[in-house]
Amino acid sequence: MPDAKNKPNQDNGSDDLDVFRIGGREYRVGDKFSPEEIEDFFRAILPESGGPVSVEEVDESTGAVVRAAVDDWAEFEQGPKISEDYLDSFQRTLAQKGYLAYEMIHGTLKYHTSFRVLRPNYFDDFERFVRCQDIPDRYFGPVIPGESWFISHRWDADTQPDPSRRQFAIIRDFARRNQVSGIWYDYSCMPQRPHTPAEEKLFNDSLKHMNSLVVTTNFMSLETDDYLERGWCFFERAISELLGHAKRTRIAPSSAPRLDDKIVNQFVIAGELPPLKVTLASDVPVIDDLLVTGVDMFKMLAVGTTFSLLNSFGFQFGIGTAARFSQIINFGSLWTCWQILAGSSESSGIRLSDLLNTNRLLTVLTRRHERFGTHARFYANLQLHMSQSLDMRIVEQESSTRLSTLFQDVIRSGLVPEAYTKLALIELVYWLAVRDEPTEIHV
Repeated sequence: MPDAKNKPNQDNGSDDLDVFRIGGREYRVGDKFSPEEIEDFFRAILPESGGPVSVEEVDESTGAVVRAAVDDWAEFEQGPKISEDYLDSFQRTLAQKGYLAYEMIHGTLKYHTSFRVLRPNYFDDFERFVRCQDIPDRYFGPVIPGESWFISHRWDADTQPDPSRRQFAIIRDFARRNQVSGIWYDYSCMPQRPHTPAEEKLFNDSLKHMNSLVVTTNFMSLETDDYLERGWCFFERAISELLGHAKRTRIAPSSAPRLDDKIVNQFVIAGELPPLKVTLASDVPVIDDLLVTGVDMFKMLAVGTTFSLLNSFGFQFGIGTAARFSQIINFGSLWTCWQILAGSSESSGIRLSDLLNTNRLLTVLTRRHERFGTHARFYANLQLHMSQSLDMRIVEQESSTRLSTLFQDVIRSGLVPEAYTKLALIELVYWLAVRDEPTEIHV
């Protein structure tokens, strides 16, 4: 074990990221502690400020890394305490990109573009899907979030999506059986070429804001064997799976493949898309931008849900932290941690979309795992965690203090299953904010 007492003195104002002083003693990242030394460390850190803290920021104009030493937490302003402004900025950016293309006005969601749906009377008076511009206004109504249905389908021909009228028959029967108030079908609800200038603007706005429409409406996919190979179909289905919070239904032959979790996971975690087919090459950058923007929003919401859950256990992650740091946090590590925590719990297994489900995550965190000895594996990592440096831009003073309290409680209680929830919380914080790659835990 390294002897911290024999290390050279370090001034409190040092910008060395690996050395810090607490309670009159100097510590270095990588130090190993005996149980008694861990107790001394916590007794020292709880009543004190925890400073000095080294802060790194990237100057966006030059790309340079700016490093500063902060002697006291009261001076630590680069982190979540000022992140409300960042959250507002992030939301404005998403609105400009088309993801948050709606707002609440007097409790009603209003879209930034004039999306319209086919009313039920359309299916009484028509026998096929007609070009949008050829449909009288009386057959259109406004999109109603949570009630209107978005139809995801592949076009069966370049100029007409449903020449056989098979899709029309399926949707008409579904709408009648379920008393659906509105159907959004692209060919009949978006202006089709050739466009007037006004129609061109509405068409482009509709494409730009497609994320907002997909995630706020009920979702039906009419799937074929090659449905997932088509660019627009993959985008619609993936965003609905990740972010949709209304009803979803799938109509497909038995031979049609289901959306493979691995495909979506690879894109969310590694940015890898499968080869996708499009009719128009100009659609590729549009689809890419919609997918990237939607996934960015998913990551921010997933990190925010995790922070909110941690706060319910006594942590104090500031508002907007998720928005500011969703790109800094290693999302792959966060996902791996949740998989580990869920790996031997009741109703084992977890999907990416579950990261937005607070009740599901709470269930995962509060399982005891007596049969599997998970608590013992986590307990063995306590000293390892002590040698890992947290990103202090993410874990501010109050949450760091709460983490220290959990450490103390677990050390006092020892290797018992009842400590599992606290151990799981410790694991989660470290996987969120550790500077180095976290150690793989085999559960």
